[in-house]
Amino acid sequence: PERTPARAVATKMRVAFFQGCVGQVTFDQVNRKAVELLSALGAEALVLRAERCGGAIHHHNAEEHGAM
Repeated sequence: PERTPARAVATKMRVAFFQGCVGQVTFDQVNRKAVELLSALGAEALVLRAERCGGAIHHHNAEEHGAM
């Protein structure tokens, strides 16, 4: 995973950040800002480089068979 260390004096927590298959393309700036905010609040953020689609796009289109 890509690791973004906490910028606060002490790391308070470690979180895994799920970008989402649509989010990492459509909302890339939002995702980056969210990771920056987590870091500023003392969280070490772990972002998987090769994550799979969670199926939200299928679910929201009533295609349950395609969703995880």
